[in-house]
Amino acid sequence: MKKEPAKERLKMVSARDDFAHLPAVPADMRISNSLRLLDVLRHAATLSRSDLARMVNLGMPTVHRLVSDLLALGLVDEFPARQDGVQKGRPAVMYRLRDQGVLVAGVDIGNKTSRFAIASSAGKILTSSAHRTETIRRDLASGIANEVRFLVGRLKIDLDLLAGVGIGVAAAVDPVTGTLQNPPRHHNWQGLELRKLLEQKLRCGTLVRQDDHLAALAEASSTGTFPGAQSVVVLEIGTGIGAAMVVDGVTMGGAHGRFGRIAGWPVSTPRRGVSSSTLGASLTADGLVEDYRRRDGRGRVTDGQSLFKASDAGDEVADSVLAWAGQEIAELIIRLHRFCDPAGIVLGGGLARGFATLEPHLRPHLPTGVAVAPSIIGENAVVVGAILSSIHYADAWIRQRLHQLESGIRWPRPPDAILEHRP
Repeated sequence: MKKEPAKERLKMVSARDDFAHLPAVPADMRISNSLRLLDVLRHAATLSRSDLARMVNLGMPTVHRLVSDLLALGLVDEFPARQDGVQKGRPAVMYRLRDQGVLVAGVDIGNKTSRFAIASSAGKILTSSAHRTETIRRDLASGIANEVRFLVGRLKIDLDLLAGVGIGVAAAVDPVTGTLQNPPRHHNWQGLELRKLLEQKLRCGTLVRQDDHLAALAEASSTGTFPGAQSVVVLEIGTGIGAAMVVDGVTMGGAHGRFGRIAGWPVSTPRRGVSSSTLGASLTADGLVEDYRRRDGRGRVTDGQSLFKASDAGDEVADSVLAWAGQEIAELIIRLHRFCDPAGIVLGGGLARGFATLEPHLRPHLPTGVAVAPSIIGENAVVVGAILSSIHYADAWIRQRLHQLESGIRWPRPPDAILEHRP
């Protein structure tokens, strides 16, 4: 029998490939119930068939058929339950989500550093890497695609199992086309149709957003600084500056994807020796280092982290720079809080790593009732948000394969992973 080419067996889905609008005919109901089982397994370590039947309110025969489909697609693993030595008879069969059954990728393209991660459909990071953005800036799409392919290959998994990619970029991004606009540093990215290029290279769904927006999504998630909060504002300050807001799990992007582009806002209190300036020129790491030099600082201050270290070591000039920065950040937080009224404000970016040093200069200027905290995810916030934003591609990918399974198309089960029978 002639083997069917992979590209014919599986048509990769995009953001528009969603079958939720179709009528609930029996096949669609079966697929919907299969997705419910997968969702339950995403939030549990291991479950038996009886556990699954109870949690999704389905009969055992139905659950047995659905689990058989998920096993056939390599989306779940089964193994015998651990026995305590007292129980007799055949041990119960347990199931858990297969980490490598279907993959998503999260990418953070920063001004200086780019981070990559491959994750399971439950958001578990399986492998990751980080590189200087300079190494891929000339051909950004190819650089991203090559690194994603490399990481998937590191897992010894076929690229066909990559369902989607979420990407955060230090630039405004057109929400419809995924085209980059007004990048603050890498100006050759202006007008780059990044989503289109990556969908061509990786043949999977691709979402491209301003990096701050994805950071906000992560900070309101279960692993974020304000888990489960209805509304969160993120203020990112590092080599650049930007703000973002998430409400009920949805990021505020704006009509043109430019929500939070605040670098051009004027500072409240101009720096000493500067008549007027913007947040992007004054409050970023480069602006603070410049301010340190203007105040005749003599220490080895080259970036935000060395500025914090100098202040901690008793450098009075560094401390005076941070005193100005703390007051300016407080004024900015107050403006954002009055405008957005969030449950909490997260301070992210490079300055968040020095929050303990900055906080004494910041807190006295904040009114009570304004919840401000440094990011607990730190430099990984954009990658986490990118993964979260791409999980819907995994759901669409799974739905597509379940539809094809209903049509009689079968794939060989992926090689079994080595299973650890956890107690």
